Amino acid sequence: MAALEILYYGRLRDEIGRDREHVDLPSHVLTVEDLLSWLRDTGEPHASALADGETLRAAVAGDWAERRDSLFGAVEVRLFPPVGVL
Repeated sequence: MAALEILYYGRLRDEIGRDREHVDLPSHVLTVEDLLSWLRDTGEPHASALADGETLRAAVAGDWAERRDSLFGAVEVRLFPPVGVL
């Protein structure tokens, strides 16, 4: 298991009820998509807050990440709700 800090922003922070959490990832969580899926599978409040995973944005180690991007060596992932366009 790898330790990871997850930071939540905007409505995700409100819906999950915290701004960060430390988790020990199971060995099958290798990508951003794996992380989102695993978090949803942990149940509420993550299941509801992360239900629309296609519109969420993620940053791994401070860099914007795509769903297929690896978490290898990451110690921090930031999750953001969709950002509106003015």
